[in-house]
Amino acid sequence: IVLQIQKTALYKIFDPVILQRVQDNEMRFDTDLNKFTLSELFQSTSTITWRELESHQNANSFRRNLQKEHLEILIKIMLDKNNWFPNDAVAFARENLNKLIAKLHFSINNDNLDESTYSHYLECINRIESAYQAKTILN
Repeated sequence: IVLQIQKTALYKIFDPVILQRVQDNEMRFDTDLNKFTLSELFQSTSTITWRELESHQNANSFRRNLQKEHLEILIKIMLDKNNWFPNDAVAFARENLNKLIAKLHFSINNDNLDESTYSHYLECINRIESAYQAKTILN
């Protein structure tokens, strides 16, 4: 049930229509106003979802499931097989994946992680690397 709630929220946030609206709203406001941007959406979601990487803590099963779903969404956006997502969203997804893989490598090499978190992080690294290879083949 928890995973379903998490998935529903994530998929709603990263729905192509929502991402397009956020991008369009950036142009509706003056440059001096504090506006919510796609960059902010991607960055804040990643920071919150992957906070264990920053705090050097183990991730429990609920957090690992959330992180895996977030990772799958970023990969789906980056690959954008059906051209559903705004170009900026694709770029931010790739940027987030680049930052994430660097943090994951650092964490597995420098932190004392429990077996579940360590295996989860390794699997995440493999998924990101596989997505990079798929993007190369698609293009």
